[in-house]
Amino acid sequence: MTFDINKIDSSYYTVKTLQELFPDVEIVLSFPSGVFTYSGIKIVNDYILPPEEELLEKIKEVYERNVIRLQETEYQRQREKSYPKKEDLVIAMWEMLVEGRTEEANKIQAIRQSIKQQFPKPE
Repeated sequence: MTFDINKIDSSYYTVKTLQELFPDVEIVLSFPSGVFTYSGIKIVNDYILPPEEELLEKIKEVYERNVIRLQETEYQRQREKSYPKKEDLVIAMWEMLVEGRTEEANKIQAIRQSIKQQFPKPE
């Protein structure tokens, strides 16, 4: 697949990339209609903007690294959406620890185990 800077959030990834290159960089972007233009990048402080091809390659690296990180943690987001509500967990724990009733805690644990099987952690 060919990388197309205008198919991603070019402003976000341009800023993120330049901040990785120059941690205290001050940037002004002017991307008409959200379309990336090299000439639309102005660095306010004394840093020198890398050549366009080099910058685009670095933006691509930052973007791909971010996509990989998102893919690696997708199971966490899916689990979080599927788990029982936290207040239900608190009530079940209270009933188990204070009142000695384990029924709700056991039900919730079975649900949690099912969700973990449905959305396994990647190897």
